Amino acid sequence: MTVIPVYYLAHLVKFRGHRTWAGAKRFFYDYIITPLATFHTRGEVEAWGAKEGLELTVYDPSLGNLHVFMFRKWAAGER
Repeated sequence: MTVIPVYYLAHLVKFRGHRTWAGAKRFFYDYIITPLATFHTRGEVEAWGAKEGLELTVYDPSLGNLHVFMFRKWAAGER
C-alpha cells in the first residue's frame, strides 16, 4: 500500500476539504519524495542567468509556491 492515500486524507482534513487528489499527489512528490530540494532568491536565479549571458524576459511569482523565470539567450551579433 502506498502512503499517498493516507497523506491525501490528512491533507483534506488539514485544509478542510479544499484539496484535490492531483494537487495532493503533486505536493507529496515535490516535497516528500524529492531527494533534495533547494530554495533560491530571485536575485540568485537572475545572477545565474546573467552569468550565462541570458536576459530575464518574464518573472511570475504568482503561481502558488512556484516562481516562473523565462530567459532569452541572444544569438551572436543579434543584439
